[in-house]
Amino acid sequence: RAAQAAGAAALDVMPPHHWLRFGFTPGHALQYFEAIHRAAPELDLVCHVYPAWTRASYSSQLLAELARLPYLQAFKVGQRDMNKYARDIQAIREANPAKAILTCHDEYLLASMVQGVDGALVGFATFIPQLIIDLWAAVKAGDLKKAMEVQAVITPLKDAVYGGGEPTGEAHARMKGGMYLAGVLERATVRPPTEAPNPQEMDALRAACRQAGLLRR
Repeated sequence: RAAQAAGAAALDVMPPHHWLRFGFTPGHALQYFEAIHRAAPELDLVCHVYPAWTRASYSSQLLAELARLPYLQAFKVGQRDMNKYARDIQAIREANPAKAILTCHDEYLLASMVQGVDGALVGFATFIPQLIIDLWAAVKAGDLKKAMEVQAVITPLKDAVYGGGEPTGEAHARMKGGMYLAGVLERATVRPPTEAPNPQEMDALRAACRQAGLLRR
C-alpha cells in the first residue's frame, strides 16, 4: 500500500523468506499473490522466480497457474538451471503468451537472453547499463557475433563482481566498488556484516573497468 501511495506502478514480488527454509505449497503461493493484489489492486505484480536449488523455487506447473492471474504481468526469472529455465519459459508462454519474461541471470546474461525472453531485469545494470542495452539490442537483432563481442567486454566485469558464483552480499559490495571506480557512485561504503572488497578484489575491478573503458578513478 505504501508503494502504491508513493506512485509505484508495479511490485517485484519475492517469495516470503521462511519459504527458503520450510518450503511451501502451490496454494500458499496463489494465496500470497492474491493477498498482495487485494492490498494494492492498482499495482501490476512481477513474479520473482528464485533459483531451482532453493526450497522457494516455483514448479513449471505453478508458474503456468501464476501466468493466468490477470494482475500478474511479468516474470523475473532466475532459475540458475538452464534445463528448468527453458521448461519454465515454455510453460509460461503456453499458459499466457502476453506475459513478459525477463531474465535476472546477472552472471550469464547472453546465455539466458537467447532463450526467447522479452528482456532483462538485473541488478548488474546499475553498474553497466549501456553494455547490457547493447547486448540485448544485438540479441534482438539476431546478431550473435555482435552479442558475443559485447559479452566479451562484460565477462571480465562479471567475473570481478560475481566470480564463479551467484549474486551475494559480497558480490553486491564488489559491484558497488566497481560503480565507484566507474564514477557512478561517490563512495563505496557497505553496511556490516557485508564486507567491502579487499585490495586484490579492487585491483580486479579496476582492471575490468579499464578494459571496458569505464575507469574514472
